[in-house]
Amino acid sequence: GDVSDIRASLSNTEKSINKFTKFVQSAAGLFGAAKAFQVLTGVVKDLVHAALESEQAEVKLAAAMRISGQGAGTQTKQLLGLAKALSLMTTYTDEETVGAMTTLTEVGRVNAKGMRELIPLVQDMATGLGIDLNTAASAVAKAMTGSTGALGKMGIKIKETADPAIRFNEIVKALGTNFGGMSE
Repeated sequence: GDVSDIRASLSNTEKSINKFTKFVQSAAGLFGAAKAFQVLTGVVKDLVHAALESEQAEVKLAAAMRISGQGAGTQTKQLLGLAKALSLMTTYTDEETVGAMTTLTEVGRVNAKGMRELIPLVQDMATGLGIDLNTAASAVAKAMTGSTGALGKMGIKIKETADPAIRFNEIVKALGTNFGGMSE
């Protein structure tokens, strides 16, 4: 009798261990599923947030283009395409580039044609100086209006001129000479 009682007890203990193991595995599976759901929810939130930020940046650029008298249609679409293309070649996101374009348009009154030439150089400048893109865009935008102090503090010297076209060419030349190609 003692041996069969021990066997029965061991068998019951083994069954209990198996049930507990299944319970733990089930609980772990539920916990894992809950964690996966939490991660997925976070990813979806991040994607929605990024999409909203992108849309806001695009709306701001379109508004800046309209206010500066350039219209918001084809020119804005072309600049958004340029920002997307640059995001594939540089470390800057298209949202960062669109933000810098907005600053250059609002403050510096840079037109779409000038933007195509200038924005890659502003990215190069930001990379070369180790500053954020909007800080670089702000300094360049101020220089476009004749206030070259911010660029001067960064070591970039621009010839003083009252003519906006000559000033633009001087800025492009200075940025190209000092930083050309650094962000690629």
